[in-house]
Amino acid sequence: MSRSRTELSYLAEVVAPRDLEASVASARGMFGALAGESISLEIATGAAGGPRWYVRSGTASGLDRALAQLRAAYPQARAERIAPDRADLDPARVLGAEQAIVVGLRPSTGDIPSLRSDWRNEPSPLTGVLARAAPREDERVVCRLTLGPAPAGAAGRLHRRAAPAGAPRREPAGDTGPSPVPLVGALAIAAAGLLGRQWYLDGEWALLLAGGIGAFVGLPLAGALAMRMLRSPEPLPPRVVEQKLGSPLVSASLEVHAIGWHDSGPERLRLLARETAAAYGAYDSAGGGLRPAAPRAPRRRPDRKLPLLLNTAELAGLWHLPDQAGAPAGIRRTTAQRLPPAPGHAARGARVGTSDADGGDAPVHLPAPL
Repeated sequence: MSRSRTELSYLAEVVAPRDLEASVASARGMFGALAGESISLEIATGAAGGPRWYVRSGTASGLDRALAQLRAAYPQARAERIAPDRADLDPARVLGAEQAIVVGLRPSTGDIPSLRSDWRNEPSPLTGVLARAAPREDERVVCRLTLGPAPAGAAGRLHRRAAPAGAPRREPAGDTGPSPVPLVGALAIAAAGLLGRQWYLDGEWALLLAGGIGAFVGLPLAGALAMRMLRSPEPLPPRVVEQKLGSPLVSASLEVHAIGWHDSGPERLRLLARETAAAYGAYDSAGGGLRPAAPRAPRRRPDRKLPLLLNTAELAGLWHLPDQAGAPAGIRRTTAQRLPPAPGHAARGARVGTSDADGGDAPVHLPAPL
């Protein structure tokens, strides 16, 4: 059986470097290079220790591509791959004696969320989200950001929804011209009436009764469905469209998973997931934001549909490695690393010593001009 796109099973933990600055800007470039990939980025918080950052993919090659772009954005970060058979090291895996509650984030208004993306000279917005997550012993919270390609033509459709500057807001009941719905409905009713008359003349009382019940129930539903399909989407403010189209678009979902042992109780986990999800309100902009959906149990198969249309600048605010300043306590950081000499520095010039970075005793030279 082939894997679905969202069954992500290859996992790596990312250890943030020391003295990291401008992390959001670095993540923005990383997400731009990853636009079109199907990956999941997670942050897990437990009662013991600080938050930890993870990258997940459905294929080994997908994880390789994601880690390559992450290293380009954060050269000093370290990626530690987790073996597929080590379920105990996967923070999102619900083990046998555990239970989980999931709260998804949805647009607060309309169908296109508009998130704040400029965080220069301000603390990381993730700090407040991670501070709100306060799991007890044997509990953990996983914030999962799942990415996929944007729908075909998404940028064009978004551009066409820009309302002209100074145009009044369209009223739902406004005159939009002739609609085919009344004509189609009249033809359907006439056809049903002719068929019902024929059943009546033929004495087909069972069919007549079933048809009447079907018409009583089905016609309102069909009308509501037709109105929804034919209704054009609401216009968007030009500045929202401009901000959205300023960076590559990506389909995404954002979920908060609260996981704990059975003695934690579902109500406790619902509260933990809801409170953490509510902290994403810090990302709201004047054009809207995100709001928590109703808590639910984890699905056996994750949804294929990703409900959020975000750009890479918005994604960078939702997931990035922690800066040194203002980061939560207990975060893992990389230690000093031994690096091999740059190409050419070990062969010619003035010899200054040796390097054992590769386990040998290679000579190191400075270029002659120096």
